[in-house]
Amino acid sequence: MRSQTWNQIVHRRARNTLVFAVWTAAKFVWSILQGWSERARQRRTLALLSDHSLRDIGLSRMEVNFESRRPFWRE
Repeated sequence: MRSQTWNQIVHRRARNTLVFAVWTAAKFVWSILQGWSERARQRRTLALLSDHSLRDIGLSRMEVNFESRRPFWRE
């Protein structure tokens, strides 16, 4: 087996670090997108509830309209 030079070792470590950083950033972006998707789904579902169901959970139609019109990226 051939021994590696110091430059090869440093280059491989830098490449691995870059791959890890990109992977971590991709996972972070994916989790944000999943959160936005889930929030949008919940707001659509809330908007479809009947007045009777809303009374059961203690919400008014006005509160639901306000919440369901909020942008998906806002909590």
